[in-house]
Amino acid sequence: MFALGLLSSASPLLAQQAATRWTPSINVGAALPRGDVRSFTNTGYTDGVALDVAGAFPVGLRAEAGYTHFSFTYPDRYTQGTHFDGKRNQYNGGLDLVLPVHTRFVTPYLIGGAGFYHLSVHENCEALMLPDASAATTPTCAGDESAHLGWSGGVGFDLPGGFLGSRIEARYTKIPIPGGAYSYVPLTFALRF
Repeated sequence: MFALGLLSSASPLLAQQAATRWTPSINVGAALPRGDVRSFTNTGYTDGVALDVAGAFPVGLRAEAGYTHFSFTYPDRYTQGTHFDGKRNQYNGGLDLVLPVHTRFVTPYLIGGAGFYHLSVHENCEALMLPDASAATTPTCAGDESAHLGWSGGVGFDLPGGFLGSRIEARYTKIPIPGGAYSYVPLTFALRF
């Protein structure tokens, strides 16, 4: 009798676990710089992997890891006639909440969360100390690497496709650093498996 009671109380949990979907994906896209750094930062690129977990709850969960690269050119007015090119690389990992709105063909969703961002900047950065963007460049200059917590939020659309579905997404990402912040908007296309 006890075993039957235990089995009957466990069956909803087993049904919920069976309904849990684990969806891995890979993504690639453009990274549009925002804020102070956009005056000298070129459009970058980004790529990454993610794992979405969705179940009986209306909100899903996404764990992700990615790489983003930006290049920049300092105008001559900041460098006394010397032209410098540089780059910023970034590795990140994060956890997001995903709120889908299920429709017949396309599933729009809201996404937001926090992550850990590891930044590195080209060694010419410190020598330049741009007046209008020094807050955004000073903490990670001279080829230094630094790690920061950041956040992101945006919208996306899951597109049907059977075994190999896809997703398009735009997210505002902000990485607070001492004295300023880096911000950008990645526009990505992902394949879901």
